[in-house]
Amino acid sequence: FRAVHSLKGGSAYFTLEEMTRTSHILENYFSEVRDGKRVLDRVLSGLLLRYIDLQKDLLKRARVASQGDGMLEFSDESIE
Repeated sequence: FRAVHSLKGGSAYFTLEEMTRTSHILENYFSEVRDGKRVLDRVLSGLLLRYIDLQKDLLKRARVASQGDGMLEFSDESIE
């Protein structure tokens, strides 16, 4: 939870909207786990792994965008 929360805050500061939104969603799920409203099951674990891959891809695209026009489009996976 803390790591995702920190990523959300840092990405918001740097206006990485895609990372902020996806981090917010995952943070809400982990908050539910912490509060006993949800179980960290196989589905949620899989979502966490997809989230990590998505963030790695986003950081790579952000580096490329920062060297170009600075524009960063939402990926199909994060929209999903």
